[in-house]
Amino acid sequence: MTRIIVFSDSHGETKKMHDILSNEKCDMVFHLGDCFDDMQELSMCYELPIYGVLGNVDYVDGPRILKIQVESKTILLCHGHQFHVKSQLFKLHQYAEEEQADLALFGHTHIPTIEESEIVLMNPGSISRPLHHDQPSYGVIEINDDKMVCKIKYIN
Repeated sequence: MTRIIVFSDSHGETKKMHDILSNEKCDMVFHLGDCFDDMQELSMCYELPIYGVLGNVDYVDGPRILKIQVESKTILLCHGHQFHVKSQLFKLHQYAEEEQADLALFGHTHIPTIEESEIVLMNPGSISRPLHHDQPSYGVIEINDDKMVCKIKYIN
């Protein structure tokens, strides 16, 4: 089994991410942008595969979209602004379908979301600046053979 922790929209506040990674077992970490520098900090502190994409407030060099194979699942990472996720998820779903993804991860809205269909769309919410929720959140993905479970976790 592979266990992945997913963060987004940390906006320079890394303490909560460090607390989670110090207390929760995982095999890899994904960061979905806003701030790419935060992902780079994590990658210097933990001996884990850590992948990240640029968000709309990231002005450094880095990938805007990543496609990663984990066990039997194809996972897309993006911030989501390029697919206008604040108004609809159709463009992201369509792109994920074109890329033959099983799961598309996005941030940008700061609102935790899981939409399950033939392709799962998941937004872990914001680890630092939640919107419409009073608690910061992050995602957990567990992949075991051909089964995949996606969850949102809230912290105080």
